[in-house]
Amino acid sequence: GAGKTTLLNLIQGDHPQAYAHDVRLFGRATDSTQTLWEARRRLGWMSPELHQYHPAGWTALEVVCSGYFQTLGLYEPCSRARRRTARQWLASLGLDAVAGRSFGELSFGQQRLVLLARAAIHRPRLLLLDEPCQGLDAGQRTVMLQAIDDAVARTGASLVFVTHRADESPRCITHRLTVRA
Repeated sequence: GAGKTTLLNLIQGDHPQAYAHDVRLFGRATDSTQTLWEARRRLGWMSPELHQYHPAGWTALEVVCSGYFQTLGLYEPCSRARRRTARQWLASLGLDAVAGRSFGELSFGQQRLVLLARAAIHRPRLLLLDEPCQGLDAGQRTVMLQAIDDAVARTGASLVFVTHRADESPRCITHRLTVRA
């Protein structure tokens, strides 16, 4: 209720007010669809809404590959090199055995890790992670937070991490902003 998710939606241009205000990403105004899409290519994002609406029938490998195109599902061919990189991401998360399984068959925690790989696959400059640990048990949360630290180190991306819980932050966090309703 304080506007954390709204702020992330403004940053990624997924909110109508993004066009009504002077929102800048990577030093450029996002006042046109073209500049917004150019900026979005530098973003990686993950949210409960993305998780909820992601097609369950795509394989884990296809979901990760869709991060190259920032689509819900894979509608363009993914090159062999990109598929190899996607497999490497899955392997680094301990998910190499599920690459060919459908997203909907995976456990909730595995789905979240696949979506993290999807967000990071194209080496974004900025990762926007909205409640990535929501719905995870303590063990899964620990795995996710370590995976986020690894993804930030691997990509060199800056991170905006939204959570309701102060004890639920990856170690790579260096600055905090508390937003109250």
